[in-house]
Amino acid sequence: MRSAILVDIREIIRQLRNGQSHRQVSRSVRVAHKTVSRYRELAEAHGWLSPDTPLPTPEEIQAALSELRGPLPAQNHSTLAKLKKAITQLNEDGVDEAMVMWERLRDGYGFTGSYWAVWRYMREHIWKASREACLRIHTDPGEEAQVDFGDVGPMWDPTQNRARKAYAFVMTLSWSRHQFVCHVFTQKIADWLMCHMRAFEFFGGVPERLIIDNLKAGISKACFDDPELNRSYRAFAEHYGFMIAPCPVYKPQQKGKVEAGVKFYKHNALAGRHFDTPLMDANKADEAALVWVLNRAGMRIHGTTRKQPLGQFERVERGHLGSLPETPFEPVTWKQVKLHRDCHVVFDYDYYSAPCRLIGQQVWVRASATRIEVLHNEIVVALHTRASEPGLFVTQTAHLPEYKARLANAAKPAVFRSRAQEIGPYTQKVVAELVEADSVLDHRRSAARLVLLAEKHTPELLERACKSACESRDIRPATVRTLVKLLATGWNGDGPADGPAVKPRPRHARSAAELVPVCPIQASSFQPAAALTQA
Repeated sequence: MRSAILVDIREIIRQLRNGQSHRQVSRSVRVAHKTVSRYRELAEAHGWLSPDTPLPTPEEIQAALSELRGPLPAQNHSTLAKLKKAITQLNEDGVDEAMVMWERLRDGYGFTGSYWAVWRYMREHIWKASREACLRIHTDPGEEAQVDFGDVGPMWDPTQNRARKAYAFVMTLSWSRHQFVCHVFTQKIADWLMCHMRAFEFFGGVPERLIIDNLKAGISKACFDDPELNRSYRAFAEHYGFMIAPCPVYKPQQKGKVEAGVKFYKHNALAGRHFDTPLMDANKADEAALVWVLNRAGMRIHGTTRKQPLGQFERVERGHLGSLPETPFEPVTWKQVKLHRDCHVVFDYDYYSAPCRLIGQQVWVRASATRIEVLHNEIVVALHTRASEPGLFVTQTAHLPEYKARLANAAKPAVFRSRAQEIGPYTQKVVAELVEADSVLDHRRSAARLVLLAEKHTPELLERACKSACESRDIRPATVRTLVKLLATGWNGDGPADGPAVKPRPRHARSAAELVPVCPIQASSFQPAAALTQA
């Protein structure tokens, strides 16, 4: 029995001992006349009405009432007592809601009782037993803010002209409970940072610490003791001068102030209102949220602080916030990627080159609105202008292997034609005839490789070889290449067109005697083939 009722009974006994009538006691304690009579009989039975006897204690009154009432009847025991082991096992398997527990007991154990019977049992034996004491954290003005996203259903996106799933970004100052609200369609790093900047501008300052969830835009790898921050968010925090304090995994109650703020906004500001049409879009929702924060949420008497959040913020907390930085933050995005065999990394559906020596290794991409930086071991190894649309290749020739870069550049018609003209008229004629010889087969790569012979040998040697090829009316690339090799060995171009009388020995050639040594054969062991056949 509650202690307040025991105190009332004790007061009834005290007034009866002082000679008050039943009517007077009934009016004073505000109980029925029959109730006073019943407790008078109880007091007389225990001798409590005698002035010489001390007033009974609440414990003595409780014992007397239990003795008078007796044990509870059998029908007051729960019908779920026989299913105690099953309920305990289901709860250990993660069933913590009364409706789910009722369905599992009904389908698996033949329980025929009501849902409310299950609810009462779980309230007394599961929820009460698992209820833990909590510690309410109090902060100083400007010390802390809490941040969270909340799903608010579809809103009209004016940039894409369609309704999309939207989220409410809420930042709540822990001391005053003043808050900021805006809406986004993704929880990516760009929207995450943009919402922070808008909130800081709305408050006119920056709190010392932000309590956040473990979303990927803020925390790259969640860990109880040493979480890994998103590099973009880390740079943002350094620029604005605040600390990041992520909640432990599965502990959202540690930012309960903003959790309650999200729920209050959804159930109050958005209740019965829709922003999923072109006339009532997400921008209108932002405007309405700002009005609601200033005129409704900020002016209410908060249930915990018992003060107006906006008034507390204006009078006290605004002056304790850190100042905004002088220069705006340039939003950047960090992403760890691998350099592929084509010497390009993939970022935001575009392809950017990096030095070929890093093929297969992990590098970091730092992207701003206008440029792309590729870093390896914190050193910038490539810098590009950001592509204007998806699917583009942004390549620097210096990042490719030297021979690949030379061939790729030389294969351009303007390049190898210009180089052939510089070498000489016969080289220019061979290249032109080679490219135009076949309208179906593309000879540009062969022409480019032919022009590159001037770098391996000399332009004069290539020009002489092309002259000989033109005179013999055989301009095939293989013929020109053979002529260049012959000229490089000392052939002066005299003699047959197909080469000198004695061709030079190839560098890796071997004679027949070196490959098959001559073995002496004894005459006595030699037999004619016919004799061997007869044998």
